[in-house]
Amino acid sequence: MLLCYTGFAQTLQHNQSFGKGGFSVTNLSNEAPNFAYRITQQSDGKMLMAGSTLTRLFTNGNVDSSFGTNGLALKAGFPYINAMAVQPNDKIICAFNDYYRVLLKRFTAAGILDSSFGSNGQVEMYEPNKLYFINALKLQPDGKIVVTGSCTINDKSGFFVARFLNNGMPDLSFNSNGKLVIDLSAYNDVAYDIALQNSGKIIVGG
Repeated sequence: MLLCYTGFAQTLQHNQSFGKGGFSVTNLSNEAPNFAYRITQQSDGKMLMAGSTLTRLFTNGNVDSSFGTNGLALKAGFPYINAMAVQPNDKIICAFNDYYRVLLKRFTAAGILDSSFGSNGQVEMYEPNKLYFINALKLQPDGKIVVTGSCTINDKSGFFVARFLNNGMPDLSFNSNGKLVIDLSAYNDVAYDIALQNSGKIIVGG
Protein backbone atom coordinates (compact mmCIF):
# COMPACT_ATOMS: atom_id res chain seq x y z
CA MET A 1 0.00 0.00 0.00
CA LEU A 2 1.04 3.61 -0.45
CA LEU A 3 1.07 6.70 1.73
CA CYS A 4 0.35 9.88 -0.20
CA TYR A 5 -0.04 13.61 0.35
CA THR A 6 -0.86 16.53 -1.91
CA GLY A 7 0.82 19.95 -1.77
CA PHE A 8 -0.84 23.19 -2.96
CA ALA A 9 0.49 26.68 -3.59
CA GLN A 10 -1.50 29.79 -2.61
CA THR A 11 -3.17 29.89 -6.03
CA LEU A 12 -4.68 26.45 -5.23
CA GLN A 13 -2.60 24.90 -7.97
CA HIS A 14 -0.37 21.95 -7.21
CA ASN A 15 3.02 23.08 -5.94
CA GLN A 16 5.30 21.62 -8.60
CA SER A 17 8.33 21.70 -6.29
CA PHE A 18 6.67 19.22 -3.92
CA GLY A 19 7.20 15.57 -4.84
CA LYS A 20 6.32 14.99 -8.48
CA GLY A 21 3.94 17.60 -9.78
CA GLY A 22 2.63 18.37 -6.29
CA PHE A 23 2.16 14.75 -5.19
CA SER A 24 4.30 12.68 -2.87
CA VAL A 25 3.64 8.94 -3.11
CA THR A 26 5.82 6.87 -0.81
CA ASN A 27 6.24 3.11 -0.65
CA LEU A 28 7.01 2.46 3.02
CA SER A 29 8.27 -1.08 2.32
CA ASN A 30 5.91 -2.84 4.69
CA GLU A 31 3.14 -5.34 4.01
CA ALA A 32 0.79 -3.57 6.45
CA PRO A 33 -1.71 -1.01 5.09
CA ASN A 34 -0.19 2.50 5.17
CA PHE A 35 -2.36 5.56 5.72
CA ALA A 36 -2.24 8.87 7.58
CA TYR A 37 -4.71 10.47 10.01
CA ARG A 38 -2.64 13.49 11.09
CA ILE A 39 0.00 15.79 9.62
CA THR A 40 2.04 18.51 11.30
CA GLN A 41 5.48 20.14 11.15
CA GLN A 42 8.60 20.33 13.24
CA SER A 43 10.37 23.65 13.76
CA ASP A 44 12.61 23.17 10.69
CA GLY A 45 9.58 22.77 8.40
CA LYS A 46 9.88 19.01 7.95
CA MET A 47 6.49 17.29 7.85
CA LEU A 48 5.35 14.52 10.17
CA MET A 49 2.65 12.11 9.02
CA ALA A 50 0.97 9.79 11.52
CA GLY A 51 -1.54 6.98 11.19
CA SER A 52 -0.54 3.38 10.66
CA THR A 53 3.02 4.58 11.29
CA LEU A 54 4.95 7.79 11.97
CA THR A 55 7.18 9.10 9.21
CA ARG A 56 8.89 12.37 8.33
CA LEU A 57 9.15 14.10 4.97
CA PHE A 58 11.49 16.79 3.74
CA THR A 59 9.79 19.98 2.55
CA ASN A 60 10.16 18.68 -1.03
CA GLY A 61 8.00 15.63 -0.21
CA ASN A 62 10.75 13.01 0.02
CA VAL A 63 10.99 10.70 3.02
CA ASP A 64 13.70 11.68 5.53
CA SER A 65 15.57 8.40 6.00
CA SER A 66 17.42 9.82 9.04
CA PHE A 67 14.14 9.75 11.00
CA GLY A 68 13.65 6.65 13.15
CA THR A 69 14.70 3.63 11.09
CA ASN A 70 14.80 4.39 7.37
CA GLY A 71 12.23 7.15 7.81
CA LEU A 72 9.82 5.33 10.16
CA ALA A 73 9.59 5.87 13.92
CA LEU A 74 7.76 2.55 14.22
CA LYS A 75 6.79 -0.30 11.94
CA ALA A 76 3.45 0.20 10.23
CA GLY A 77 0.58 -1.71 11.78
CA PHE A 78 -2.01 -1.73 14.56
CA PRO A 79 -2.58 0.11 16.88
CA TYR A 80 -2.89 3.28 14.83
CA ILE A 81 -1.95 6.84 15.76
CA ASN A 82 -5.13 8.89 15.95
CA ALA A 83 -3.76 12.15 17.37
CA MET A 84 -0.37 13.88 17.45
CA ALA A 85 1.33 17.05 18.70
CA VAL A 86 4.86 18.43 18.52
CA GLN A 87 6.46 19.97 21.60
CA PRO A 88 8.60 23.16 21.37
CA ASN A 89 11.72 20.95 21.56
CA ASP A 90 10.41 19.00 18.52
CA LYS A 91 9.62 15.86 20.51
CA ILE A 92 6.49 14.15 19.20
CA ILE A 93 3.59 12.92 21.33
CA CYS A 94 1.22 10.40 19.74
CA ALA A 95 -2.03 8.86 20.95
CA PHE A 96 -2.83 5.27 19.94
CA ASN A 97 -6.26 3.61 20.21
CA ASP A 98 -5.80 -0.10 20.91
CA TYR A 99 -9.13 -1.96 21.33
CA TYR A 100 -9.59 -1.82 25.11
CA ARG A 101 -6.88 0.70 26.03
CA VAL A 102 -5.24 3.95 24.96
CA LEU A 103 -1.50 4.53 24.68
CA LEU A 104 0.44 7.79 24.68
CA LYS A 105 3.97 7.58 23.33
CA ARG A 106 6.63 10.23 22.95
CA PHE A 107 9.35 10.14 20.33
CA THR A 108 12.48 12.25 20.20
CA ALA A 109 12.87 14.82 17.43
CA ALA A 110 14.80 12.14 15.54
CA GLY A 111 11.99 9.56 15.77
CA ILE A 112 13.29 7.38 18.62
CA LEU A 113 11.01 6.33 21.49
CA ASP A 114 11.75 8.69 24.41
CA SER A 115 12.33 6.53 27.51
CA SER A 116 12.02 9.59 29.80
CA PHE A 117 8.28 9.75 29.07
CA GLY A 118 5.93 7.67 31.22
CA SER A 119 7.20 4.13 31.59
CA ASN A 120 9.92 3.47 29.00
CA GLY A 121 8.42 5.94 26.56
CA GLN A 122 4.70 5.27 26.90
CA VAL A 123 1.67 5.80 29.10
CA GLU A 124 -1.16 3.26 29.17
CA MET A 125 -4.76 4.13 30.04
CA TYR A 126 -6.83 1.12 30.94
CA GLU A 127 -9.64 0.39 33.38
CA PRO A 128 -11.80 -2.76 33.50
CA ASN A 129 -15.26 -2.35 31.95
CA LYS A 130 -14.32 0.98 30.38
CA LEU A 131 -13.42 1.64 26.75
CA TYR A 132 -11.38 4.80 26.12
CA PHE A 133 -10.90 6.36 22.70
CA ILE A 134 -8.84 9.48 21.90
CA ASN A 135 -9.68 11.78 18.97
CA ALA A 136 -7.57 14.87 19.70
CA LEU A 137 -4.44 15.90 21.57
CA LYS A 138 -3.27 19.44 22.38
CA LEU A 139 -0.36 20.95 24.31
CA GLN A 140 -0.90 23.71 26.85
CA PRO A 141 1.63 26.58 26.97
CA ASP A 142 2.97 25.12 30.25
CA GLY A 143 3.72 21.82 28.50
CA LYS A 144 0.83 19.84 29.93
CA ILE A 145 -0.84 17.41 27.54
CA VAL A 146 -4.62 17.42 27.08
CA VAL A 147 -6.45 14.61 25.28
CA THR A 148 -10.14 14.18 24.50
CA GLY A 149 -12.43 11.59 22.99
CA SER A 150 -14.89 9.20 24.58
CA CYS A 151 -15.23 6.73 27.42
CA THR A 152 -17.78 3.94 27.02
CA ILE A 153 -19.29 2.30 30.11
CA ASN A 154 -22.09 -0.28 29.77
CA ASP A 155 -22.53 0.55 26.06
CA LYS A 156 -23.02 4.28 26.78
CA SER A 157 -20.28 6.75 25.82
CA GLY A 158 -19.57 10.16 27.32
CA PHE A 159 -17.12 12.96 26.65
CA PHE A 160 -13.68 12.07 27.96
CA VAL A 161 -10.95 14.58 28.84
CA ALA A 162 -7.61 13.86 30.51
CA ARG A 163 -4.52 15.92 31.27
CA PHE A 164 -0.96 14.76 31.75
CA LEU A 165 2.24 16.40 32.92
CA ASN A 166 5.11 16.87 30.49
CA ASN A 167 6.70 13.63 31.74
CA GLY A 168 3.55 11.61 31.01
CA MET A 169 2.27 11.30 34.56
CA PRO A 170 -1.43 12.12 35.19
CA ASP A 171 -1.99 15.73 36.26
CA LEU A 172 -3.73 15.21 39.60
CA SER A 173 -4.64 18.91 39.74
CA PHE A 174 -7.16 18.18 36.95
CA ASN A 175 -10.37 16.84 38.54
CA SER A 176 -8.20 15.35 41.35
CA ASN A 177 -7.34 12.25 39.30
CA GLY A 178 -6.22 13.61 35.93
CA LYS A 179 -9.31 12.69 33.94
CA LEU A 180 -12.99 13.47 33.55
CA VAL A 181 -15.95 11.70 31.94
CA ILE A 182 -19.00 13.87 31.17
CA ASP A 183 -22.39 12.32 30.37
CA LEU A 184 -24.18 15.06 28.43
CA SER A 185 -27.29 13.36 27.08
CA ALA A 186 -29.28 10.16 26.81
CA TYR A 187 -27.38 9.40 23.62
CA ASN A 188 -23.76 8.50 23.01
CA ASP A 189 -21.51 11.54 23.47
CA VAL A 190 -18.15 11.69 21.69
CA ALA A 191 -15.65 14.58 21.78
CA TYR A 192 -13.72 15.22 18.57
CA ASP A 193 -11.59 18.30 19.21
CA ILE A 194 -10.06 20.61 21.84
CA ALA A 195 -9.43 24.35 21.96
CA LEU A 196 -7.37 26.05 24.66
CA GLN A 197 -8.32 29.55 25.77
CA ASN A 198 -5.80 32.16 26.93
CA SER A 199 -7.43 31.96 30.36
CA GLY A 200 -6.37 28.33 30.63
CA LYS A 201 -9.89 26.99 30.22
CA ILE A 202 -10.42 24.02 27.93
CA ILE A 203 -13.15 23.87 25.26
CA VAL A 204 -14.19 20.41 24.07
CA GLY A 205 -16.46 19.87 21.09
CA GLY A 206 -18.15 16.85 19.61
